[in-house]
Amino acid sequence: VNCAAMPLVGPALSHSVELLERQVAVNLLGPIRLCRLLRDALLRGPKGGTIVNVSSIVGTVAWPFQGAYAASKFGMEGFSDAMRR
Repeated sequence: VNCAAMPLVGPALSHSVELLERQVAVNLLGPIRLCRLLRDALLRGPKGGTIVNVSSIVGTVAWPFQGAYAASKFGMEGFSDAMRR
């Protein structure tokens, strides 16, 4: 189960690039890295396996003052959709 979250509240353009990169690293790249690590083990198993990515409602509807968080969670939604197919 991937359930990474680092909330970042405030106007999206008010955050430093470094803070935005940290947001994406935790909320999007962390779960992607874990999926990559588990992929081979799950495919080798006789029954396969399941990866559960937990995102947020903010990954489907952006809320005011949560633009950076929403961007990372929208990315997680897109990645999960692509893996599922």
